[in-house]
Amino acid sequence: RLVARDGRVGFRPIMHLIGNFYVQAAFSFDAGVATGALGTLILMRSACRAARSEARNSTDSAYACEETIRHAVCWAKSVSSEHRFYFKTRMKVPGRGEVATSMQEELDVALRDWH
Repeated sequence: RLVARDGRVGFRPIMHLIGNFYVQAAFSFDAGVATGALGTLILMRSACRAARSEARNSTDSAYACEETIRHAVCWAKSVSSEHRFYFKTRMKVPGRGEVATSMQEELDVALRDWH
């Protein structure tokens, strides 16, 4: 997303991971930094999608889904650790817009909100 702040345009990459769970990179005026963060978001999403079939075959799919997200986020952060990320749950409500939890920097807190 392009975001205007103080008359300048900056960037805040955001990506859907799984279910209604989203991850967002910290705001930056630097396009290069934002592009790097977007690359890390893509790694997170790819890891979630790759592990999704395992979660579907699990007897406890909610737990398996959480573990999929944890694994994807930890793996992507280990590959590219210079960015800050925030997590939230966002749901569309027909005819009313959307409902979202507050942004959380702690993954465990965001996953609790997700349930």
